[in-house]
Amino acid sequence: MLRQRMGLGWVTLMGAVLAVAVAACGGAATPAAPAAPPAERVLSSSGTGNANSDDVYSALSQSSRLAAPDVAPAGPKLMSPAEAQSAAPFVYGVPAWAPPGFQFQPQVEVIAPPASDGFASVSLNWQNAAGASIELIISQDPQGLGLSGAGTDRQPVQIGSQLGSLWRQSGFAADRLMLDWTRDGVSDRLSADAEAVTRDDLVRMAASVQ
Repeated sequence: MLRQRMGLGWVTLMGAVLAVAVAACGGAATPAAPAAPPAERVLSSSGTGNANSDDVYSALSQSSRLAAPDVAPAGPKLMSPAEAQSAAPFVYGVPAWAPPGFQFQPQVEVIAPPASDGFASVSLNWQNAAGASIELIISQDPQGLGLSGAGTDRQPVQIGSQLGSLWRQSGFAADRLMLDWTRDGVSDRLSADAEAVTRDDLVRMAASVQ
C-alpha cells in the first residue's frame, strides 16, 4: 500500500515537471510590446540622417541665403571724371565756367546703385587757394528721396530756359548759398561758401553747364 502511494506521488511529480517543460518549449509566447515608432529624421546639409542641431541650423541658414541673397547697399565711390561719366546711370553736364580762383578737383564722388530705381548721384567739387569750396550735386531718384532742404528767402532765378531756386543755408560750420534746378530729368544743386561767391556767380556757373 505504501509502495503504491509512493508510485502515485512520483508520477504526479513527473507530470508536473513535464507540463512545465512543455509550456516552456511549445506553449504560446507572450506577445512583445509594440516597438516605438521611429523618430522623425531631419536631413542635414551633408545629406545624412540623424542630424544634430548644428546640421539643422546649417541647413536652415543655407536655405535662407538661397531664398534671399544679401545685396550690399550702394555707397559713394571716388573716381576720375571720365570714370564717373561712365559709371553714372544718367547723362550729366559739367559747368564750363567757375568763379576766378576756383579749380576743378580731379576726384568725383559717385553713388550708382545696382538697381535702376534706386538713388543715384554724382558730386563734383571746385576749390580755391583759401580752402573755400563749390559743390555741384547731380541726382536721380524716381522714389522721391533726392535733393531737398529747408531754407529761408527762396528766390526764383532763371537758368537758361529753366527756373531755379536760390536760397541760403545756415546752421552749419559756414553759411552756404544753394541753387537748385532741374535739367533733362535730373536734379542739380550748386552750393558754395557764402563769403566766397556771389549770387550771380552761382547763376552764371549753373547756366554754363554743358
